[in-house]
Amino acid sequence: MTMHFNPRDVLASIQSDFQGTKISKPLMTILCRMYESSQRRQVAAGNRFELTFDEYLALITKARRQRMESELKAGTFKRFMESTTGYVLTWKDRPSKAGGVLNGETAVFVNREQSRRNQHFKKGDRHTQASKDAIALARTGTKHSEETKERIKQANTGQTRSDETKAKISAARKGRVMSAETKAKMAEKRAAYWAAKRAATI
Repeated sequence: MTMHFNPRDVLASIQSDFQGTKISKPLMTILCRMYESSQRRQVAAGNRFELTFDEYLALITKARRQRMESELKAGTFKRFMESTTGYVLTWKDRPSKAGGVLNGETAVFVNREQSRRNQHFKKGDRHTQASKDAIALARTGTKHSEETKERIKQANTGQTRSDETKAKISAARKGRVMSAETKAKMAEKRAAYWAAKRAATI
């Protein structure tokens, strides 16, 4: 549902100081549109939008309001806002997004690059099964180049696994049954490996 603003309330906000900085009428008009656009986008995505307009304004720091005012005066506002340094209303972090409720506690007003970093995996994060399936599908059929294989080999050379890690790997592999096709591929690769070894010693 779209939020409708009372013109008198908006004008009152324009006339008053907000966190020590007056917001010009042109910028306030743009912020109103951005707020409504964010609301429509989140609702369309199936999320709950519980962020009030006052809470939205409170997320915008004095420095960012001043930067937007400056870009407006210079006539470069649209280009700035569409760049990686432009500002967007977004989720504070992945758990907030997973919760599906955008409010004063889960929302932030940051530049696009920071928004992208907020969605990156951090220590303790886990992929959902749907995410795992999508990754598996995207990787199906892909092959590493010889250069990539060599880098992986160099990175793994000299590494030793702890007993705990070995136990986890063992537990994960128990009960797995390989298909005849997989066994045949493994046998073929082993045969090729040993054939190359014997050829190198001749």
